[in-house]
Amino acid sequence: FYGAIDLYSAKFKGDDGRWDRLFVTMSNWEKTSPQSPFAKLAWTRVLRNQAWAIRGHKYSSETPQAAMSTFGSKIEEVGQLLQSSRALTSTVPDWYQQMLEVYRDMGAPLDKVTALVDEGIRRFPTYDPIVETASDSFLPKWNGSDEEFARFARHVNETAPDGNGPRLYARLYYAVSYSEYYYNTVFGKGGADWPTLKKGLETNL
Repeated sequence: FYGAIDLYSAKFKGDDGRWDRLFVTMSNWEKTSPQSPFAKLAWTRVLRNQAWAIRGHKYSSETPQAAMSTFGSKIEEVGQLLQSSRALTSTVPDWYQQMLEVYRDMGAPLDKVTALVDEGIRRFPTYDPIVETASDSFLPKWNGSDEEFARFARHVNETAPDGNGPRLYARLYYAVSYSEYYYNTVFGKGGADWPTLKKGLETNL
């Protein structure tokens, strides 16, 4: 469902009038279903997608300051909306995924990211997008480094509940194995431990 929203709005430009029509649809849904966590999370997802459409996907140093400023304001608004509706919307795992995306976009401290991951996987231990989304924050492109990524993977392996550590460890490295950072280098640059990774891969089968 959320993927369909992303694919649909990915066609829009930052100043596209279709955003307004989409927000009207989201607003109507929220009004008719005020206790639906999905309606509120659809709204925040669309707002974040609009922020990225305005910013574009170039490096921040190559992006006009006005676009970066608007992007920052909208991402902050997304975060505030998620927090204000937390009692309702965090009953579904996408709240954690979206909040972690906001943390990444805002360059939140990595200990704050880790704390939210710990909470999220305690509540939804089999919802892999929580750790996969959080892992972006630990990459050199965002707010991390090779060492921070490997440390985060070890932390997930050691602390995930219900024996999910190795499985999530493998999911993390699988998610970045084709990235610009760790393509063919998950054991070198990425710091992956083969026995743990092997155990996780076997668990995922």
